Amino acid sequence: MNRHRVARNLLATLATQLISWALTFAVMLYLPRYVGDAGLGQLTFAASLAGFFGVLVPLGTSTVLVKEIARDRGRTGELLTAALLLRVPLGLAMTGLAIAAVGALGYSGLIRTLVTVAALGMVVGALNDALASALQGQENLPRQSAAVLVEKFLSSGLTVALVLHKAPLWTLAAVGLFTGAASLLVNLTAFRALLPTLRWPDWTTVRYVAVAGLPFMGWTVFRTLYGQTDPIVLKLLTNDATVGWYSAAFRLVGTTMFLPTAITTALLPTLSRLHQESEEDFARLARRTLAFVMLCGVPVSFVLLAMPERLIALMHYPARFAHSVPVLRVGGLGVLLWFAAAVLGTLVIARDAQGRMFRASVWATLLGVPACFLGTWLGSRLWGNGAVGAIASDVALEAFLLGAYWRMLPRGLLGRESLSLMGRCVAASLPMAGFLMLVAHYLPVGAWVAVPCTLIYMLMCWGLRCLGPQDMALARSVLVRKAEV
Repeated sequence: MNRHRVARNLLATLATQLISWALTFAVMLYLPRYVGDAGLGQLTFAASLAGFFGVLVPLGTSTVLVKEIARDRGRTGELLTAALLLRVPLGLAMTGLAIAAVGALGYSGLIRTLVTVAALGMVVGALNDALASALQGQENLPRQSAAVLVEKFLSSGLTVALVLHKAPLWTLAAVGLFTGAASLLVNLTAFRALLPTLRWPDWTTVRYVAVAGLPFMGWTVFRTLYGQTDPIVLKLLTNDATVGWYSAAFRLVGTTMFLPTAITTALLPTLSRLHQESEEDFARLARRTLAFVMLCGVPVSFVLLAMPERLIALMHYPARFAHSVPVLRVGGLGVLLWFAAAVLGTLVIARDAQGRMFRASVWATLLGVPACFLGTWLGSRLWGNGAVGAIASDVALEAFLLGAYWRMLPRGLLGRESLSLMGRCVAASLPMAGFLMLVAHYLPVGAWVAVPCTLIYMLMCWGLRCLGPQDMALARSVLVRKAEV
């Protein structure tokens, strides 16, 4: 295992995700205040509907590109062109269907405009995703990260500028289309040397990419339905404001996912190689990955559970967003499951067990959509807030998937050692959570509280030995690489 390459990719991806988190947080600070709960609900519904139709566009080929290119970089050109050839016509067709559907359902002109803009952005995003996946397969994450940062800086800057100038709602939706195109151009520069050699792909390659992507497509379909169905169901059963309450909480919870996303994105190509080269190295890296992710996921979950109302207050949202507090608390419980599932799902993919993952995704999809309808209805009836039931259905479904992924992995790969680590992380977080609740009761909470909370957690982790020697070795290799860079 090339530790320098792993460390470089981890460092680049973590830095990118951290900066992206900060920029996304800046948008979340301004956007809900300007558009309100109803406006945020309309933007979220349009993006979700476009995502619902766009779920089939990649055809699961993103993961195929990552794994196949990681194992044979000489095939980058033929695999990339085959994936693009599949995505372009399908993306345009799905855009047409989304526009036709929103017109047939009789939505207002504003909603139709928002959906049209979001659908076009979805096509650009699908093309950009193919390029990013090829770069990930080459383990060239620093170059991929540059495109992500360009997109995030442009997106955040334009959104805040439009908010300050009180621009109409459709222009805020168009930001994603513009910044996605800019990111696409940046990613294209990484393939300048490859462009003259590109040829019309052999149909055998196109068929191989499409067929190989089918198991991953099932998993992607579920993940998209899982993320996009809730706003659509809430729109059907409740109103724009409820969608806005859900969106504000879900976006805040979603910003915490930068850590597992960064780590699993950086390590998927390496894990895919190690599965073929050395099962021992694969198991060692798998355990370290879970250790790092859970070490950060547990305190994040405790913060969201302990003080969601303080987070909403810190954002200075309008009073109606107080309805997002219980949604945020339920999402805090789900963070633990989402962090763990991100790692276990990546391990399943790296071990070429996507067939079993596809079957689990089918079951999850069949259960998830009715669960969302039921949760929304119960939330509206019991608490007057369908968003609570919608996110609760997400958490229940994630628990189902987490158990499925665990059963797909070989016995002993993670085992009691990993379960013990999770228990120690929870124990280490308890004093921090107690301190937070005590401070919140007597003092105004601000950013300053992060310093003592981090110190308490680090001391408890050291005392409970939440990190082993192997984990510290990987951390040192990242730091050494950072110093070299």
